Amino acid sequence: MAQEDDIQLRLSAQRALLTHITPSMRAVSVEVIPEQRRAWVRFIFDGKPSPDEEETASVAHTEILTDFVDEWIAPNRYTVTRGSATLYSTVLP
Repeated sequence: MAQEDDIQLRLSAQRALLTHITPSMRAVSVEVIPEQRRAWVRFIFDGKPSPDEEETASVAHTEILTDFVDEWIAPNRYTVTRGSATLYSTVLP
């Protein structure tokens, strides 16, 4: 069951992001711990996102959550990088 939940959450994130990508958004990641029904959504921006870009990311995050109301805990996080910065994988707390 945990793997099925993991897949469903990732598909939900993909669907939510189809229309919610902004020019300065460099990456979006979802860290999932299916056994605990927890997920973290991280939006990485090239420079400080504008209020409209933050709102767009928030809408995508909300669309992910609506598929899992009362089932998953899924906070979001915004990360700001410089355009020349190298992206690397980190585990979200």
